[in-house]
Amino acid sequence: MNLIFIKIFILLSFINIYAQEKKEPMTIVGDSLVGSFVNGETIREVYGNVFLTQGNLVITC
Repeated sequence: MNLIFIKIFILLSFINIYAQEKKEPMTIVGDSLVGSFVNGETIREVYGNVFLTQGNLVITC
């Protein structure tokens, strides 16, 4: 019985991995891009008419 559960778990794990392989790039476009360095991290801020696009999804701000 435990062997069946292990096989099902392994099968479902491969399905999840396969579903996450196809990653579409995200495009971010705006009027202005400002970069800064804070606490050892690079920060980029996009201002004015910002469009985020990934696949057929478009978000405007």
